[in-house]
Amino acid sequence: MHSSLLAPFVAGALCTLLYACGASAPPPPSQPSPILHRVMPTFDGDTLSQNHFDSGQGGGNRMIVNFFSSDCRECKTTLPALQRIYEGKTNLVVVGICGDTSAATAREFVNGLGLSFPVVHDPKGKVAKLYEVSGGAATFVMTPGGRVSWVGGPRQTEDVLRAALDAAEDPE
Repeated sequence: MHSSLLAPFVAGALCTLLYACGASAPPPPSQPSPILHRVMPTFDGDTLSQNHFDSGQGGGNRMIVNFFSSDCRECKTTLPALQRIYEGKTNLVVVGICGDTSAATAREFVNGLGLSFPVVHDPKGKVAKLYEVSGGAATFVMTPGGRVSWVGGPRQTEDVLRAALDAAEDPE
């Protein structure tokens, strides 16, 4: 067989072998964002469970910040996927930012989905402004060093979120 015809076969076999041996998938494409690859904006606020959350306390761990509202249909896919990821990781901080005006409505939505990660109530959009999120759901993945490594839109699957999280590494 001619070597130029063999090259795609060898490349495909090598990729299959790498994934079978546990190599992580490449990260999914990120959505454009003014803060992509920059140091994440820090924030603090009260959670729906009446605790205080400070994003600076997650230093040295990967972090996922997810913006949503209770009327977001796509979020009913993304939020349970984030919960499953959160349950399986010890060196990960996951926080939701809910923009609902009513804390009671937000709490009912979060409890209905069985979310156990902290959810900051942000009815005035202060945190959303820091992340330059306007009018919609968004997910930000941060490296252990605090840089925004990936941004996703409203509907993200567990596989896409895991791939983005696995790729969240600081440059050496």
